[in-house]
Amino acid sequence: MDPEWTNIENAQHNDRLALADRVPRLKSSIFSGRTDSENPQEGRMDHTAREEILEAYERHIRLRGTGDWPGLAVLFAEDARYFDPIFGWHQGRDAIAGFLERAMAGLAERIFTDVWHVADDQRLVFYWQCSMPGATDESSGLYHGMSSLLYAGKGLWAEQVDIYDREQAMSSRTGAQLDGSPVQ
Repeated sequence: MDPEWTNIENAQHNDRLALADRVPRLKSSIFSGRTDSENPQEGRMDHTAREEILEAYERHIRLRGTGDWPGLAVLFAEDARYFDPIFGWHQGRDAIAGFLERAMAGLAERIFTDVWHVADDQRLVFYWQCSMPGATDESSGLYHGMSSLLYAGKGLWAEQVDIYDREQAMSSRTGAQLDGSPVQ
């Protein structure tokens, strides 16, 4: 076998081993928001905190489902942050309340459905869809996204980050693309 080819194969094998070794640590830091050195009990979950998170999530989806945007804002800590791909970052409960009122204006008919969620003792991530009544696909007003909620404790959220296709959401909402041209 060509020695140069053997060196390439060995390097690729070593890269895969290094990555495989890092995956558990990467997953831990992604879902907990902490690095390995900050997370000495990695792999241990506080089930009480997880239950609190799930209860807070139930309140979150109940309020969102009724369109009670001021009530939803109360579930955020005073210094919470909220990110939306179209409207950007909002800092503080009052700013989040204002954002929710403005962003959700005109969406009373929308149906928000949570498809699945996963939680640990600090964060909950959920996959959702938003649709107009009767929507069956993207062309009829259906779009999907994910949200990540960081728990602050005492039933409050420290942060929410929404991730969705801006173009799809805007065309679903307005019938126009981000550049103003009609959806075809």
